[in-house]
Amino acid sequence: DGGGGGRPAALMVAEYPAADDSLADAEAEREMEAVIELVRAARNLRAEFRIPNNRILPARAAAAEWCADAMREALPFIRAQAKIDLELTDARAASASAGEAAQALSFGSLTLSLGDAADVSAETERLQAELAETRKYEARLSRNLANENFVSRAPEDVVERERERLSAAQARIAALADILARLSA
Repeated sequence: DGGGGGRPAALMVAEYPAADDSLADAEAEREMEAVIELVRAARNLRAEFRIPNNRILPARAAAAEWCADAMREALPFIRAQAKIDLELTDARAASASAGEAAQALSFGSLTLSLGDAADVSAETERLQAELAETRKYEARLSRNLANENFVSRAPEDVVERERERLSAAQARIAALADILARLSA
């Protein structure tokens, strides 16, 4: 005890503090996870539609009863982090219409009103072009991996990297198809 008063001489030799499990609140953690999920979904939708962060969008969240109060309390945080003006609705009342983008959540759903913030037809064209290019890329990777000469002669790390690229391309194709389906709904 070089620091006096029961303290260590230096922080780097101090014992790491132990958590007090009696202070854990599983319900509060679950509610905060829902708030974080909502913010993440809003940010993802904004990114998908290339909506600038300086634009506050109207939004609706259909929230289950167990997290509705936490959502109401977190509205200032949600507005600041997701750049949305959120209205909470009953979990059964959610549905997206033209000019809106929706995202399913573990506790309900989120619907953003795009209005004139996104040119839906231009965005659809861009996404369709990206989908076509990604499909071509996927086909090329699939051909390479189906070629026995390539698979047997290439180093294992090269083959594995091509498999990872194929998997990533397939995931991107699924994501683009999902976005396009939501745009056309």
